[in-house]
Amino acid sequence: MEVLTSCKTKWFAWMLTAFQILLFGCAKPDDLDIAYSTISLPTSAVIRDVTKTPTGFVFVGGDVKGKGFVIETDNNLSNTKLVKGDFDFPLYCVAFTGGQYIFGSDEAQIIYSDSLTQFDYHFFQEVNWVNDQYKLPLRQILIDSTKWIMSGGGDFQFGYTYVSSDSGSSWQPSEFANEVHAISLAQGGDVAAVGNGIVVTSQDGLNWKRQRLDHVLLTGAAGSLTCAFTGEFYRAHSSYSEFTKLSVEGNPRYLTRLVEIDHPTFTHVSVGKQGNVAWVHKNGSISGGVLIEDVDFTDAIEWSNEQILLTADNGKIYLVDFP
Repeated sequence: MEVLTSCKTKWFAWMLTAFQILLFGCAKPDDLDIAYSTISLPTSAVIRDVTKTPTGFVFVGGDVKGKGFVIETDNNLSNTKLVKGDFDFPLYCVAFTGGQYIFGSDEAQIIYSDSLTQFDYHFFQEVNWVNDQYKLPLRQILIDSTKWIMSGGGDFQFGYTYVSSDSGSSWQPSEFANEVHAISLAQGGDVAAVGNGIVVTSQDGLNWKRQRLDHVLLTGAAGSLTCAFTGEFYRAHSSYSEFTKLSVEGNPRYLTRLVEIDHPTFTHVSVGKQGNVAWVHKNGSISGGVLIEDVDFTDAIEWSNEQILLTADNGKIYLVDFP
């Protein structure tokens, strides 16, 4: 079952988001007074995603239309290695499961590697796709006990998901008239995909059902929580069929990623452009603001109970103290 929205609906969502962005000047984000340190990786390009492995971390990225890269570090971030820096396209996401690395790239290529020495490429192009979805980036990978799901799409363009029930041996696509920015497990084992004016859920990753909360540019989803580019947060109920808008302190804006963490005090961290960071506390409160204005943060992963690791668009990673 394809889930498509009309051009009118998509245009309305785009215009509403643009209007909201124009209003941001009325509520400047707070400046965050939080200690942090920086580590330079062997690249100056955008670091787009990070995953934890048994021996350390793996980072991927690349500038738009530039070369993609894979960088490996140990657990202490003291030894870094540029594994490969000459992919013909930027890499947008990475996951590690069952001793295997899975990468998602621009132009919708899925790449596998067992040891980071050889890379196997899998390219998908559906003849009925319009507006070149197959050339748009795969942005996120979701791994659960029964299936792998990858999602992607361009900014204000069409989007898609792939689902595999056989550990990547075969993939089935679904197409959407709105780009998909994030996917997450929802209640009852369902999968939720969110994006520009779109919230859809599925039990199998193939048949998708449209839910509410249209006309919002959602950029993050993790568990029962979603966030919007404009800085709003929503709590999802009943498998993403109902939403409650949450109160946010500090006016964080331009959020592009939401990550669930296992921490004594916090449940989620959200990061975004112009140094914006938001923290979701276990008591339900949300606060945030600007940490470093001239840096775009791209991803987050828990480093310790004292610090969160943030990736950025300048080839650096930031170890930031929890507030």
